Amino acid sequence: MTEIGLVSCTKTKIEQPAPPAELYAPSPLFSKARQYCEQNHDDWFVLSAKHHLLEPDGPSIEPYDETLTGGRVTTKREWSETVFEQLQSAGLLVAGMRSCSTLGVHITRSCCRCSKRRLSQSSFR
Repeated sequence: MTEIGLVSCTKTKIEQPAPPAELYAPSPLFSKARQYCEQNHDDWFVLSAKHHLLEPDGPSIEPYDETLTGGRVTTKREWSETVFEQLQSAGLLVAGMRSCSTLGVHITRSCCRCSKRRLSQSSFR
């Protein structure tokens, strides 16, 4: 069984475009979650408020100032649906296969509420 870590984006970013793993590196919280995922999971991804699911070494993205904190419930629900679909498309969640992946979620509370609710409503538990 594959173990996947999901690390939340953070407000603290470097000031120039960079791959996701580097963009959020100045944040102590992101750095600790990343280190934990690299040591304890088979693979890991970044959850971005703006870009949804990102590969850590994916294409460079511009710094941004967008958050789900304080956002409307519908916005958060749409965000979590998109992430859920991306996880499915990446083969990390497969209908009817409960052992395809174990997700370790290392995210802030505002992201966590929507993501955990969507995952718990699925057949992928």
